[in-house]
Amino acid sequence: MLKSEQQIEKFAKSCKEFVDTNNFDGIDLDFEWPGKDEKHQFTLLVKTVRKYMKEKILTNAFAVGNAALEGYDLKELEKYLDNFHLMTYDLKGIWNRRLGFHTDIRLIKEKAEYFLSKGIPRHKIFIGLSEYGRAFGTSLHKFKPNDFCGKCLTTKWFYTFAEICELLTNGWTYSNDSLAKSSYVYSISDNIWIGFDSIDDINDKIEYIKSEKFGAMIWEITQDDFENKCNRGFMPILNSVASLMDTSEKSNTRLLPMNGSSNNIAVNLYFLGTLLLILELELN
Repeated sequence: MLKSEQQIEKFAKSCKEFVDTNNFDGIDLDFEWPGKDEKHQFTLLVKTVRKYMKEKILTNAFAVGNAALEGYDLKELEKYLDNFHLMTYDLKGIWNRRLGFHTDIRLIKEKAEYFLSKGIPRHKIFIGLSEYGRAFGTSLHKFKPNDFCGKCLTTKWFYTFAEICELLTNGWTYSNDSLAKSSYVYSISDNIWIGFDSIDDINDKIEYIKSEKFGAMIWEITQDDFENKCNRGFMPILNSVASLMDTSEKSNTRLLPMNGSSNNIAVNLYFLGTLLLILELELN
């Protein structure tokens, strides 16, 4: 689609029509892995969508790997985007071939600083929070090619927050890393290690977000605990985030701030299959 300005124009018109028809506040683009040769064309796409949605919210989910970041013209995109949604999860995984926390707060801070260094205002930066864990097969802390996964989504090397709580009731061992502000569970007999964020880890990250006057988003709420398997009540991560961020009407925080106040702290909830919309376009 990016290769044709005609198709970019068509996509932008479709975005406006879709948002207006459904009375949505705006649209979140999800252009995660741009190539260097796509930098200009993606900027043109965002600029064109903004042209048709002047009064609507326009955001993009940004992959934050070093290679991906080279494909974004952040300075130019800042002119058109209301918020920058940083996908500060999956920062480590089985693809790294060594154990690591995929939500290590040290890496999160590094990515946030990068966006700030490119001139992105604090109030536009949204830090991504995770409701799942990334698993590794272990052998002296090195990669072992197991295709294990949780039962909920059957995604390899992936366990939801609720599934991790279930593992703890089945004899797995829990521990926490105070530097990474992340936790892990492991089973010596199963040769599996899973890094994830506990409620306390999420709370620590929220305090960091608030101190920096950033916003927060969650990926994603279907991976929260709906059945109190963690003995923390219904949807404990979402409720903890909402409580600490204070999105009440009395607060000066809002779900998606449209102005430039650095005092606005926002929570953007990602719904799998609803906010990541597939627009039916005739691209022929």
